Amino acid sequence: MQKYPNENQGKPSPLPYEEIPYQLSNEELLKIDKERLDNRIFPAAARLDRRGRIINPQQFIIADKGAAIDRLVVGRTFWLESSGTPGRIGVRVLKSRKPSVTGKRYVLVETLSGEELVHLEDTETQIYTGPTSPNSIGVIHPGTSNPDGRDHSGQINSYGVASLVIPLLNNGIQIQQTAQIAAYENDAALGTATIAVLDSGIRFTTPTPRLTISSDISWDFVSDDNTPEGDPFPVDNHYGLHGTKICSIIKRVAPEVGILPVKVSNQNGQLSLYDALCGLEFARTHGARVVNASWSFTSNGNNRPEEDFPLLLRAIRDLEESGVVVVAAAGNRNQYTPAANGHIGLNGAPNIYPACYSSIQDNVVTVTTIVQGATPPFSVFENFSSEFVDTGALTNGIASTPIGEFRIPGFIGSYRGSSFATPYVAAQIARILSSTPGYISKRAMLHRLREFHEESCLSSEIRNGGSYVVV
Repeated sequence: MQKYPNENQGKPSPLPYEEIPYQLSNEELLKIDKERLDNRIFPAAARLDRRGRIINPQQFIIADKGAAIDRLVVGRTFWLESSGTPGRIGVRVLKSRKPSVTGKRYVLVETLSGEELVHLEDTETQIYTGPTSPNSIGVIHPGTSNPDGRDHSGQINSYGVASLVIPLLNNGIQIQQTAQIAAYENDAALGTATIAVLDSGIRFTTPTPRLTISSDISWDFVSDDNTPEGDPFPVDNHYGLHGTKICSIIKRVAPEVGILPVKVSNQNGQLSLYDALCGLEFARTHGARVVNASWSFTSNGNNRPEEDFPLLLRAIRDLEESGVVVVAAAGNRNQYTPAANGHIGLNGAPNIYPACYSSIQDNVVTVTTIVQGATPPFSVFENFSSEFVDTGALTNGIASTPIGEFRIPGFIGSYRGSSFATPYVAAQIARILSSTPGYISKRAMLHRLREFHEESCLSSEIRNGGSYVVV
């Protein structure tokens, strides 16, 4: 089996998984992944497009409200015809989800004969009931046909990552004390859902959660074991328990904050744009005030944030209209290209979403990791950008903890990554919003964080003066 190159290769891992190195670009990830005979991370059809996105060119997402899109039910076949391509392309509906009665429906279609659908992003496309039937049941509008892409209703399916890992054949143990692992069953019983954790799910502490937990309090959009709509029990099967670690940090910082776990990434830490969109809509319509997004979709660094993932941007703006704040991870240093040295969008480094929406969206807060030193007294340990990064979390001041790593309640050892800096800020923002009626600006919200500091030495790496919080 082809292994991912790793700077620690040959050294025994104390954990039951191995992290895929951060310095791999999307192109390198796909190349190595295609060489693997098992445990593939991405689908066989996945490729890199001209925007630098990892896409499935044979799958297309349609998003809309109303009776027309409700007719696109799972298993049915339809035909698409765009103004830029003669003839009609047959597609089959793979998934059709409406996360709430009054919300938006997302439909995932796949071509019947392997044709590529990327061109549909830029052209108006008619949906027909048959190959020769004149009956049109809807229109897919490109973003360019509407101001700011506001009603953009179609996009190629893409892939992002949270914490990419591969399993190891050992008996490594990562959980130290089950009692310290954040359980959300009490939140479910109380109907509390302040912060939605869109991740790999959560480790249940109740042996039979189906008897005590309502489907309004959580959802699994990945497994599809029982129904194409998903499953109400988001069990964390990620080899590194990524989602559970996020939830444990939140419960440590703000134990009174209710968690809404929404599973959008799989056991390897990979997620599809389709599942992420469904998760965001579920969070928006089920009472969340904050979304923790410790994951990213990427594109070329020279692209404008409005261009790359229009459906994702539309979902973020829907959340803003509903008063929901998205707290996003900035990504990890040397992720995708060592030449950038952690600088988002520089020297070939890609734009990272939703993190890069912080420059155009007041409801997106992007978080990195901060460490303390001598000269300068504080510095950014993970990704940075004076355009995209809003604040950082100062790592635990414990002598035995390696520089730039966090200790997580209930887990052995320590862990690095902006993924774990993000929930420290998200939990505090959830606490602020729970006690604050009405609108509060991002800057005002940041200044109300506990142990908030501004340092001039961070001003070239973090927006608005360079701030961090003590965790």
